[in-house]
Amino acid sequence: LEHMDFFEFAPGDLVVEQGKMGNTFFVIHSGTAEVSVNDKVCNTLSEGVTFGGIAVLYHAPRTATVRATSACGIWGANGKTVHQVMQEAAVKNYAENRRFLSSIELFGSLTDEQKNCVSEVCNTEMIRAGVRVMTEGDTPAAIYFVKKGKLQ
Repeated sequence: LEHMDFFEFAPGDLVVEQGKMGNTFFVIHSGTAEVSVNDKVCNTLSEGVTFGGIAVLYHAPRTATVRATSACGIWGANGKTVHQVMQEAAVKNYAENRRFLSSIELFGSLTDEQKNCVSEVCNTEMIRAGVRVMTEGDTPAAIYFVKKGKLQ
């Protein structure tokens, strides 16, 4: 939050407009807002929901209009900050994955370069308790390694 700005919107206020360029990524702190595409309401956003990422990541026009439907407190981060945070997270994730892979016996015969390649393509996912990861008999779409916690 130290690199974000806080914005307040009244009911009916325009937050972002479809087709306009934007360089801010948003997180709703409080209140609600509606999303419309081509003047048709298609979604409602509430606390904790993010929006504006496509415009920031791809330097593209806004894909939707967002308008406050109640008093809203919304955090916003500029594109430079978003890119910096994403880069820092990617570096941290790579380093964690590299250390983790080095601790798995299965990868012991790989060279450092091969371990680096595997680390680059690993994705870390947080899975809540009770969520099914896969079912016996399914063709797996990925290889899963449990870094923390347990699966049943």
